[in-house]
Amino acid sequence: MKGGSKFQFRAAAVGNLLRWGGILFLTLISLSDAIGQLPHTAGDLIFLDSGKHTQNNAELGWWVKPGRVNAFELDAALRAGQLGSNDLELQGWNSVRVPGAAESAPIIQSDHLTFSYLKKIEFLETFDTDLLISLGQVSDRDRTYFNGKLIGLTGEWDASQAQAYDKPRFYHLPKEWIRTNQINTLIVEVRRYFSDASGILQGSVYLGPTDAVMRRFFILESAQIWVVPCYLVISVAFFFMYWQRSKQVEYGVFGVFTLFLCFYVSLRSPIRFVWDFDFIFWKRIEYLLCFSLGSILYCFLELFLSGGRFQLPLWQRRIGLSCHVLAVGVLLVVIATDNP
Repeated sequence: MKGGSKFQFRAAAVGNLLRWGGILFLTLISLSDAIGQLPHTAGDLIFLDSGKHTQNNAELGWWVKPGRVNAFELDAALRAGQLGSNDLELQGWNSVRVPGAAESAPIIQSDHLTFSYLKKIEFLETFDTDLLISLGQVSDRDRTYFNGKLIGLTGEWDASQAQAYDKPRFYHLPKEWIRTNQINTLIVEVRRYFSDASGILQGSVYLGPTDAVMRRFFILESAQIWVVPCYLVISVAFFFMYWQRSKQVEYGVFGVFTLFLCFYVSLRSPIRFVWDFDFIFWKRIEYLLCFSLGSILYCFLELFLSGGRFQLPLWQRRIGLSCHVLAVGVLLVVIATDNP
């Protein structure tokens, strides 16, 4: 193939990549806007985020304080009207925005290993079925109480390793525990793993019938993970081009890159928690893939822009490859062990 033909072919390939990349970018932006337009009062769901108002729930705010609390005694005091906003402040509670880092409240410092959230809720109607409450993503482990009773927990409280800092929380709420036209209390005790950002970090806090809660969760997450089959198709296409033109190694390298990207995005999706999931093991696999993506992308760009030939001297490429293999080996050893 002559030099001019090679240049035209590569220019066309770059144009196609830019074209499809632009289409994918615009699609993602449109999809993101559509998701943002989802109503916060959809169906029978009751949203408890800071600043959200619905006809079924008065906005009573979120509170936080360091340490753990006696959920039963706190619920009894609030139900009896013995603790107003001023009383809560005197007892060390601060208002906080949810979702968001608990450290946004001045009272929560990085040396506080545990802290507790409090949310007062009023229901103006009775419920015929049990409910499901979604807390979003809590970092790192939690114990959750409703009206002084434990409704769910995630993670081993005193474990030295991270437990579930990006795992969505869904807890069953019996209808018999709900008080109508009275104060209800939601208390979430959190034990941190990271010192800079912890608590109810992402996702809306809401409750409703189980099918409605799970439907919303899967709609949102499926909208974010739909790019995985797109990456898979792109990977297969580049592997096919490499099979047709085996001398153009850059196509095979880019196929490996998109395949790794497909796995990485899959491991980032909270949908994986629907199945039995070893949190630490697969988090390490996720970090290994993330580490490898940069090296593979650099290799592809060097090959693609230089006409299929490496521009770096052989000794530099060998050093870089050796360092990468060594780092991957260390990560694999860490994955195979139980050490954090």
